[in-house]
Amino acid sequence: MAITPRAHLPYPDEQRDPWWQQFLDLVQSIDANVFAEWEDRNMIVMGGGLVSWNAVTNTLTWATNIEFNAAPTGFLWRVLAGNISVLDGEYVYFQAVRSPINNVVVTFSAGSQVPSSPSQNPTDAVMLAYRRGSKIFFRNGAVLDHDEVGEIFDVGPGGLENFSYKTVIATKTLLIPKYQQMIVSGGMLIDGVVIMDGEITLI
Repeated sequence: MAITPRAHLPYPDEQRDPWWQQFLDLVQSIDANVFAEWEDRNMIVMGGGLVSWNAVTNTLTWATNIEFNAAPTGFLWRVLAGNISVLDGEYVYFQAVRSPINNVVVTFSAGSQVPSSPSQNPTDAVMLAYRRGSKIFFRNGAVLDHDEVGEIFDVGPGGLENFSYKTVIATKTLLIPKYQQMIVSGGMLIDGVVIMDGEITLI
């Protein structure tokens, strides 16, 4: 049986006879890849509560369960509240149970690449985040720098809510809608820019 070089799809050897089983393996592999892309394209990340990142201890922490919807069947993949160690250059991902028939608890892993070999079921790997330097970049476009905390996946119309700057690294800008009130504690707010240590709560 021959294997394609990147997606590792099996296909019949040249002049293979009988060839049907290897052809069937190819069709089923293509089906699995297409279905995985379909599920991933319609996936939304929810929950997590306050997510915090510490680049010194390499610890990413989420206060409540993080959930991913499996749109084709209407169920959820759920990662329980907890934390994970993430080194520079590592991805945070989980292995999805494709087409789940109920809500499924999964766990995060961290590695320098998402699974890519056939034995690792690469089509089932779903990435949440990537670390580069002191920052964690999330699949929804949010970013946490060292010692920052935010509601990454439950963001309201005003941007990051309950966002805390525990260490001053750089001036940050928050876009605040006119209809929202805001409490600033332990810091200063000038023209929508936090310039000192502080905590922002949109109400």
